Amino acid sequence: MWLFRADKSGKKVLKRLEQVEALLGLPKMPETLKGCHYLTSNTKKIYKQGRYSSNEEEMNFVYYHGSQELLNRVLLLIEYIIRFLEFRGHSKFDTDYDGIYCEIYGIKVHFSFHEKNRRDFSNKKNSWDSGDLIPTGKLVLKVFEHSFNRKEFEDTEFSKFEDKILYILCWMEIYAEALVEEDCWRAYQRKIREYKEERTRKQKAKEELEIQKFQMLIEYSNQLEEANKIKNYLIQRKKMMLQNKKYTLSEEKYFQWGMQKVKELNPLLKHWDDIKLEK
Repeated sequence: MWLFRADKSGKKVLKRLEQVEALLGLPKMPETLKGCHYLTSNTKKIYKQGRYSSNEEEMNFVYYHGSQELLNRVLLLIEYIIRFLEFRGHSKFDTDYDGIYCEIYGIKVHFSFHEKNRRDFSNKKNSWDSGDLIPTGKLVLKVFEHSFNRKEFEDTEFSKFEDKILYILCWMEIYAEALVEEDCWRAYQRKIREYKEERTRKQKAKEELEIQKFQMLIEYSNQLEEANKIKNYLIQRKKMMLQNKKYTLSEEKYFQWGMQKVKELNPLLKHWDDIKLEK
């Protein structure tokens, strides 16, 4: 997320906010849930039931964990988020193991609500007692692609969600755009790495071939030297036997057998095309 973190001042988000506020037909915060989106309706049903539904039509909903008093407010915020995202062309909603997400520029941007709690240690009974969780009445919106890189927005004493929800939604768009840029950057870096690895592999193969050619050169040179030594020995032996009139049929067979072994050992006769020369 380095591309996104580089813009810590939020200038990109503020610029997008100005552009969005100037658009005609920009959705407004709903005052009622009449005719609400199916995701909003499903969220309300799931919360009321207190359990997940096995009905496929109700599988998609926005997770909310908190008090009943905040439910209507959460549902209105969810309705506005969905209307805005669809207005901006981000109309694909689905659910995976991290919950509901909206696909923004190909990025699965998850979001969910919960009520912020504080710990009360007034009734602490022992040193390992973690205290009681007390609801604060403040909402928290969690936004993330993956759970490890989540961003949380919450109510403060100075600003409620209703006052900054449009800024948050613009932030979500910029967040998705940054992830797309980062994916492109990673793909580019991967291609560079693959190119370097391929270049290294070819260079290594070339060096190994060079070593192999040199080893073959030494080996064939030694074989030729041995073949010439044997050939010279056989010729000298035959010459000596003829001079001493001891050259018999057995000697001739031995000479022919030896010359055949010379041919088999001679690399110029059996390995002349083994070494591939560069053109």
